[in-house]
Amino acid sequence: MNMHRSRGLSTIAVITIGVITAFFSLVSLLTIRHLMLQWSPKLSQAEKQFKQRKYDAALDRLNRLDLNESRKPDAYTLLGKIWLAKAWKHLDETRWRDYGKNENDWLDLQQAAKSMKYLQRALKLNSSHLEAHYYLGIVYMEKGWYSKAEAEFISVLNLKPDFYKAYHNLGALYTRMDRLEDAETALRKAYALAPDNPSAAKNMAVYFRYHAKLPDSAAAWANRYLNLNHQKDIERALIKRDLLELLDRYPEITLHEKQTWRKKKRFEDRDLER
Repeated sequence: MNMHRSRGLSTIAVITIGVITAFFSLVSLLTIRHLMLQWSPKLSQAEKQFKQRKYDAALDRLNRLDLNESRKPDAYTLLGKIWLAKAWKHLDETRWRDYGKNENDWLDLQQAAKSMKYLQRALKLNSSHLEAHYYLGIVYMEKGWYSKAEAEFISVLNLKPDFYKAYHNLGALYTRMDRLEDAETALRKAYALAPDNPSAAKNMAVYFRYHAKLPDSAAAWANRYLNLNHQKDIERALIKRDLLELLDRYPEITLHEKQTWRKKKRFEDRDLER
């Protein structure tokens, strides 16, 4: 009798099919995970949109978040930052005509009110939230509520003594309050903490130029700022113009640091032969 053997799949074929199936299953899982991460609202994604100045998209994402209690202060702080940015945007678009109309509240805007509300809510949940204190200080300063602003910036420095931006804003605040010695101290501390940051040198230049009225110091700091800032922006152009005016008006001023911001001459000047 002839026996007919039924041949099944070989062991190699079974292993190969299994590997291929596992591979495609893994790809499917990773694809699903990617889509979930892409479309599920996250605080970090809202923060990214805020940095990209996509304020409405960031607000929409935040409104869809379901956060636990530990993350709510961060979310409220971000909401405060977004609404403050929208306040600045409104002022820019309206050429600042609404700023200062109310003598008791210079930044009397709905956007600023929302910013303040969310930042205060963040601090109610976490009184040590550094960013909430910092941005609330900015809101208070722009509203003209100087004592409240000072308290917030000092709270920031109590939490993080090397936070140079707090010293920067304290310097601006004290300048507005005509506390010039305190302003200079704060601005110098900001520069000491961030000597490579052009803004710190620029603030010193503006302080000495328009508040302390010391043209030689103003020129020295303006020169330092121009050496640090290589961006061709409007602030750089204004500081450069101020420095050139100072050097022209006060020829006795000597800049002791290099002037790397000046364009090098293509050819050296030579005396004509006679």
